Amino acid sequence: MLENPLPEYRAFYQAKIKTARFYIQRILPRASGHATCVVNGAYSMMALEVEEFFLGQK
Repeated sequence: MLENPLPEYRAFYQAKIKTARFYIQRILPRASGHATCVVNGAYSMMALEVEEFFLGQK
């Protein structure tokens, strides 16, 4: 990124920095939880037999 951006680009780069901070603080921390669900989440669901998915349905 430019050390001293041109005045007409300053607001653009400031918005980019704010967006990056939001992403780092609010979105990125969720990644490890999502990864755990992806890696470990299928076992309990796959323990069901095919017929058990349809119990109670007509």
